[in-house]
Amino acid sequence: MKTLYLIDGMGLLYRGYYVFIKNPRVTSNGLNTSALYGFTLILLEILEKYQPQYIAVVLDSPEPTFRHKQYEQYKAERPPQPEPITQMLPYLKEFLNALGIPLVQLAGYEADDIIGTLAKKAQQQGFQVYIVSSDKDLAQLLQENIFLIRPGKQGQSAEIINHQNAIDHFGVPPEAITDLLALKGDKVDGIPGIKGIGEKTAIKLLQQFKTIENLYENLTSLSSKTLKEKLQQGKEQAFLSKTLAQIDTNAPLDLNIEELQRKTPDKETLAQLLQTLEFHSIAKRLNIPLKDTTQLQKQLPQIPFEEVQNLEEVLKKLQTQENLAILCTPLNSNPIHDKPHYLVIATKEKCYGFPPQLWDSQQQWQSFFKQFQGLWITYNCKHLLHYLRNLFQVHIKRYFDILLADYLLHAEQNHKLDSIVKRHLNYNLSLEDEPSKQMLPFWCAILLSLHETLEKQLQKEQLKNVLEQIEHPLVPVLAAMEHKGILLDAEQLQQYEIELDKQLFLIQQKIFQLAGKQFNINSPKQLAEVLYQDLKLPVLKRTKKGGEPSTDEQTLHKLAVYHELPLHILEYRALAKLKNTYVKALPQYVNPKTGRIHATFNQAGTVTGRLSSQHPNLQNIPIRSPWGRQIRKAFIAPEGFTLLSADYSQIELRIMAHFSKDPAMLQAFREDKDIHTTTAALLFDVKEEEVTAEMRRTAKMVNFGLMYGMSAHGLAERLHIRRREAKK
Repeated sequence: MKTLYLIDGMGLLYRGYYVFIKNPRVTSNGLNTSALYGFTLILLEILEKYQPQYIAVVLDSPEPTFRHKQYEQYKAERPPQPEPITQMLPYLKEFLNALGIPLVQLAGYEADDIIGTLAKKAQQQGFQVYIVSSDKDLAQLLQENIFLIRPGKQGQSAEIINHQNAIDHFGVPPEAITDLLALKGDKVDGIPGIKGIGEKTAIKLLQQFKTIENLYENLTSLSSKTLKEKLQQGKEQAFLSKTLAQIDTNAPLDLNIEELQRKTPDKETLAQLLQTLEFHSIAKRLNIPLKDTTQLQKQLPQIPFEEVQNLEEVLKKLQTQENLAILCTPLNSNPIHDKPHYLVIATKEKCYGFPPQLWDSQQQWQSFFKQFQGLWITYNCKHLLHYLRNLFQVHIKRYFDILLADYLLHAEQNHKLDSIVKRHLNYNLSLEDEPSKQMLPFWCAILLSLHETLEKQLQKEQLKNVLEQIEHPLVPVLAAMEHKGILLDAEQLQQYEIELDKQLFLIQQKIFQLAGKQFNINSPKQLAEVLYQDLKLPVLKRTKKGGEPSTDEQTLHKLAVYHELPLHILEYRALAKLKNTYVKALPQYVNPKTGRIHATFNQAGTVTGRLSSQHPNLQNIPIRSPWGRQIRKAFIAPEGFTLLSADYSQIELRIMAHFSKDPAMLQAFREDKDIHTTTAALLFDVKEEEVTAEMRRTAKMVNFGLMYGMSAHGLAERLHIRRREAKK
């Protein structure tokens, strides 16, 4: 079948702008290109992956549409379009023209309507249609041979949604998307929906009644009086919302689908435009050479590239080198149990590429790594260690990790390779995509150049020893921890989830009893109504957005003085968080091959030097509450083994005692006492054996608070006591 790809231009421009909002793409002339850069990455992925013959980018019309005439508030509260997006529109049009990709706009019609019309027309002509957008409103168009491609988040692959699996993504089938919007509304588009009905309620109603027409015909069958009233009051708004959300598939487009064939790109215009936008990585992907490529490429030696044929001969040559740069691609994957796509090793004179067919000679590789006495220069050595272990069951002895060197010099900065290159070599290197073979020698030249630059800076700042004696030796330890992983008793967590659900139900019933009615505990708006309108509690704080009475944790603690309901809400939230963040989520991280969780430990993730972990965060498993401690019990040792917990004994407080020379602290440590218990005895004027767990917790907060500059106000907030008491 012929295929047509319809790109939601405005949606993807906005997405690009916000993806890079914290680290915007700005040219040397100060032009913010984030929106177009993000858009282009997605467009190139479509072009490279699917090589479409028929394709169009669709844009909204600046003129008012029929929806604005129908409902004055339609999109009225949308903030103005960010200036950087507006600035990119002329460049977008020029870029698409140079790429040979048609651009479609129609006065008085939104992009959704144009996409709907073109999709329907193409489907009728026997095409398969793929709509590329993050906007779920377009899911209403899904039918046989019409699909939705949603770009992935944070480097994840795009997902293709069809008519059959749409319900897994949106909770309702495509034909009910407009009904969903009719009930819950859409703040972004100014579709009102029904006041007080959120997405979950809307989905439940549609799972039962399928359409809002059927829902309103059967209102009497609803058991909830409150819900019935909301639906009756919002009936007019619901049907108006459904009309506003409905995509018009009959827009008056004087356009033949054959006109949407991609034309031959104009490489000369593209080169000029990419030069202006400073899209160097995009130019490389399109194989378009730019004039005066960069100062850096002039400064760096252009290392010739050789794809290795004779493994033994090349390894012998490399054996005698002093320094070797090494890279395994891809750089941005999780390599704990994966193999790389490609491996390169480079000297200053030549870059050698080792294709996968040469990786089977295990003994030769093992002998080479064992005998090589020089320095390996790489980026993210832990990443490399995983790959080398998976490939050859080897590890490297001496290495210089560009990531860790930069971390020691600029702990507060971003340590992605492109950021390091920009910071130290003043060159814009883009790493969104895996590099081509042709670019790998240039990358290796960058690693070798960074090694020279960073080593000088480390010596100047007297940090070389820290890198070599503290940071580098930790790398293989963390790699081994990640590879080994930890065993999780998933069955225990399943049982625990049942217990939590029972407890949550009991707390919920208690909350409803105290409130005198049922309401959505997770809705800040409904909770605020109960607290401030029904129970008449004082408004102690308002939200920054909208100025509504606050229902945040801090406020609920303060309101607990006036009524017991807020404490039950806090308990409910704590247990719900345990369930969703840990009990349900942790089993999903278990690797099916090993049956264990393999978290990633970040050595360069915090400014203070503390380790951090992710996927999942194993340093944040709760311990303070009995319910939290149950989750820790699910981390188990294999049969015949024991989990041992080891920790420095109050290391920071010992350092503080040493520097402050405080007599009471020094005496406590010399007598091997628990410093928090000693402090608690002094604070509360009791004997040490009379100190309770709560007293010790307070003393611990005071001890660490003093060390890290906490104010009396901060202590009061954490201990939920009066400021005067905290100051004392």
